[in-house]
Amino acid sequence: MDQAATQTVTAGPVVQPAPGIAPGATLTDPAQGLKVARTMATATAGHGLGTAHLTANLALNAPTSTPAGTYTATLTLTAI
Repeated sequence: MDQAATQTVTAGPVVQPAPGIAPGATLTDPAQGLKVARTMATATAGHGLGTAHLTANLALNAPTSTPAGTYTATLTLTAI
């Protein structure tokens, strides 16, 4: 992350990967992974103006036993 000298931008915490779940299974622990909303970065009031560059690594791991097919997901980023 890089930011202007006048900014106070703080990166969010590292999100640990969620355990795998079977298709149709009930989510057992929504506090893990990206199953719930996560904060990527924050800025104190009045100190987020300008441009800050944020990066994130995202890995999607599927077991080799996953049936062939097309899979989709949505990742939403919101800037306020």
